[in-house]
Amino acid sequence: MVAQAGARALATTSAGVAWSLGYGDGDHLSRDQALRAISRITAAVDAPVTADVERGYATSGHSWTPRPCR
Repeated sequence: MVAQAGARALATTSAGVAWSLGYGDGDHLSRDQALRAISRITAAVDAPVTADVERGYATSGHSWTPRPCR
């Protein structure tokens, strides 16, 4: 809906993604669950998507690597 209205980019919220999958906010999703949800979102739109995914699933800032879902 937002992309169809002309948004040039989309953003998710960790709470919104968690709630849409039946979980509460606050690190209840596994990394794979979050990536699958974001993958479904990116597949449905032709705009860049930024994803707020809980705490990022990294043990330190140095161990995180961006991973495109598409």
